[in-house]
Amino acid sequence: MTDKPVVVTSQEERRIQLQELMPQSNQIIIVHNGEDYRLRITRNGKLILTK
Repeated sequence: MTDKPVVVTSQEERRIQLQELMPQSNQIIIVHNGEDYRLRITRNGKLILTK
């Protein structure tokens, strides 16, 4: 993992390397408005977000 900072391209948009969010896993849970969402990387390298 590199120590690159998060790049802020505007007040509303941030660019984050996926490895920073998921350094040793192929999935994470994201909580939004009290609901859990699972972000995972498939075997083919695609991203899937499910509730």
